[in-house]
Amino acid sequence: MKKLFPFYVRIPVFFALGFALTEFFIDSGDRPAFLKYPLVSLFLLVLLVVIITVEVVVAAVDRVTYALLTEEQRKKLEEEEAMSITEKAWFKKLKGFFVTEQPRIEDEGTIMMDHNYDGIHELDNVLPPWWVKLFTEPLFSARFI
Repeated sequence: MKKLFPFYVRIPVFFALGFALTEFFIDSGDRPAFLKYPLVSLFLLVLLVVIITVEVVVAAVDRVTYALLTEEQRKKLEEEEAMSITEKAWFKKLKGFFVTEQPRIEDEGTIMMDHNYDGIHELDNVLPPWWVKLFTEPLFSARFI
């Protein structure tokens, strides 16, 4: 199974996140919390072991499920893994939330509005979907307040 980030990146990032959160939430004065309180060091060690264990278990489950796939399912999985991230359906849906296709500059005559003000012509461009949702969401949620 193809992952977005390899395990040797995920493990240090999750451990650093856990370390930063413990240092942030535990008030230890001028010394680091893992030096002042030995239980914090033990907690960080257990956190590291749990993170590594989860990675090993997920890798084992991936190998077992891949072994149980039929030849047709393996080919389909390899095709999906060969796709770039911009070709995947979830990325296209996410992109559609933020971006709309705008007409090319050569086609500006089709979206030109009939009026002008002081010689400035206005284009009738479609608003981006995130802008429309940002406007309409408070209207719908205000009904329930």
